[in-house]
Amino acid sequence: MMKKMLVILVTGLFFLSVHAQQESLQLIIEANEYWWSGVVNEGFKMPLQQSFVYTINMYGDCKWNQAQPLLLSNKGRYIWSEAPFSVEVKNSNLCVYGTAVLKSGKAGTTLKEAATFESNTFLHQAVNCLILY
Repeated sequence: MMKKMLVILVTGLFFLSVHAQQESLQLIIEANEYWWSGVVNEGFKMPLQQSFVYTINMYGDCKWNQAQPLLLSNKGRYIWSEAPFSVEVKNSNLCVYGTAVLKSGKAGTTLKEAATFESNTFLHQAVNCLILY
């Protein structure tokens, strides 16, 4: 009985800590700016743009292991996280919600520059972590 109560308490604290660490980011999609997500199965819906309405939640559904918590723009902007996140595009707003830190910025002025920066900065770190294990 005591063990069961302890499991319930620890589980409850875990869910509270996950919700307490909610991260969010909101960006305005610029004129002639296009975004691509890291979800392979959603490729036919890309690129996302000002006039689109789009939602996806990768938390708990990584689309058959074919999803990355990543967004790249043709204007050099990027969004990355170490954990799955959800994305909503509506009324020229790009909103991202996650349970881990959301890293965003501008790495040049093209999609290639954003992808190169993201690959060298974030994916390179992830691969190094996997090699250590």
